[in-house]
Amino acid sequence: MTQPAPTGQQAIKALFDLSIRFEGVLDALSKGFPSPIPPDQLAQMSRDFISLRHAVNDFINPPFVTSERVRDQLYSIGGIVKGHFVGTNDAHFNEYIAKDIIALRNSLNSEFCLGFAQRFYQDNIDVVVGPAYGEISLAVWTAYHLSWLRPDRPEVLFTFSQPEEIEVLAPRESENEGAILKHGHMRVFQGEKLILRRSGFILRPDFIKAVRGKRVLVVVNVFTTGGSAKRTAEAVVAAGGIVVGIATWVDRGNVPLEYLGVPRFESLLTIQSQVWTEEECLKSGPCSQGIKPNTDLGHGAAFLARQKQKVS
Repeated sequence: MTQPAPTGQQAIKALFDLSIRFEGVLDALSKGFPSPIPPDQLAQMSRDFISLRHAVNDFINPPFVTSERVRDQLYSIGGIVKGHFVGTNDAHFNEYIAKDIIALRNSLNSEFCLGFAQRFYQDNIDVVVGPAYGEISLAVWTAYHLSWLRPDRPEVLFTFSQPEEIEVLAPRESENEGAILKHGHMRVFQGEKLILRRSGFILRPDFIKAVRGKRVLVVVNVFTTGGSAKRTAEAVVAAGGIVVGIATWVDRGNVPLEYLGVPRFESLLTIQSQVWTEEECLKSGPCSQGIKPNTDLGHGAAFLARQKQKVS
């Protein structure tokens, strides 16, 4: 069975260990003693040394993350699935990007975010922002790689945006334990809150200070309508930040740059998926043909539940 290639850190350690063994051989030869290691083992050590040097070089100077590389990686782990799916914004589409499968693999998160950094490292990025909560890891990895690629600049920071929430109703602490407040059909018990989540995104006060006057890169995993990225960029601008661009792993929405309101948009991979609004799907898409959406991936189950309520 072929052994997997060592990671950069493993290669550095192995190279260090191998160099110590070579030093022992050179020390013996310099003193007129025969090599303590047989010639065939020395030849293998030499081949290992060259292989490890290449691994270390790739770690220090990683190859450019291409669209072909991203596509191959996604297909190899089942990250791209064909069928009928419903997204968080009620859009229907014929290809699903299994973000959760990718998110479970730190190596892929790191490699794809290296692709972001390679495309923006010359733009003097100060802060990377991702929408909460799924894209926080993207912001972390992208900031890390940007800092690695630009050791001449201050460390790149990361933060995240989140939906604006307003507390609508909550029992006061002075209320008796178990007290109930009613809001329509809702009942709010002691220790609970009724929260209104607005469509806009905001940054927390401490994050506002981090982005004010700074050059910011917004990162998202999959781009369909661009809503989360656009609202995050607007939150950064509202906080006084300068949005340099938006980057995504996969673009399947063909959203015009004018809609995003940013100077630059980069995607590692573009997929020409068919996308329908709910109304379009019911009229001329898979729904009109009686093809039910996938209920295991995406939000197909919630869509079917809504349709069932409308009928009843």
